[in-house]
Order: sequence, then C-alpha cells, then structure tokens
Amino acid sequence: MAFDISWYLDQRILALNLSGNLTFEELDVVTARMQEVYLKRSAPIHTLIDLRQVEQYPQLNIKQLVKHFKPVAPDDTSWIIIITSNKMLRFLASMFFQINPRKFHAVDTIDAAMSFLLARDGTLDGALLTALITPS
Repeated sequence: MAFDISWYLDQRILALNLSGNLTFEELDVVTARMQEVYLKRSAPIHTLIDLRQVEQYPQLNIKQLVKHFKPVAPDDTSWIIIITSNKMLRFLASMFFQINPRKFHAVDTIDAAMSFLLARDGTLDGALLTALITPS
C-alpha cells in the first residue's frame, strides 16, 4: 500500500491518499501519522480520504474495525469526506463513523468533495478559490 498525507489547503483541508493493497499493519501506520498531523493543527480542519486507487482491502468484522480504525480525528474536526465509488468501502466507512461519530460524507470525486465543503463552510470560499488558481 502507498499513502500520502498532504495539505489540500494549508491548515484547512488535509488530504490522505491511499492506493494499492491495504493491510491492517499499514493502516495502523497511516493512523499514527494522521494522529501526528492532527496534534499539530492550530484549528479544526476538514479531511479528505481518497480511496479511489485502493485495489484490495482486508476483510473485516466489527471487532477488527474497532481495533484498527481508532478515532484519529479530534472531536472538533470539521468534515471527514471519503472519496470513492466503491460501495463496500463506503459501507465500511459508514460503519466506522457510526462507532466513532464524526461529521462524515462520501462522494465519488474531488470536485464533489469541494462542492460539498463549499456549501457547508462559508469561510472556505475565498481561501479555496485562491488555492485552486494559484500555481504551486
């Protein structure tokens, strides 16, 4: 499995991209890294978790879900958005967020995620527009 954690919009929208074959051990590493980022934040942030490139994931039961998918995002985290069209991954995410309640939404694309966030967080309008049109 490969993963990348970066800022989609500095200190406002965190992006986690996962790809390949997921294992429990690797997911534990991702969880620890995400926890480090959340501990360093200065304000609540939105999180995008892009699962579109995930090829295989471990079979789960509820006990494993609770053990390996600990609540990483603090209670004051804004939205956590899962990006995938895979119905099973959406189902697993929804189970996790029922066990560990956070504001959660699933979409198929980054554009849909941005539209969702812009409709719910008016403070992103100018900052997000600037980030999207400013060359890196």
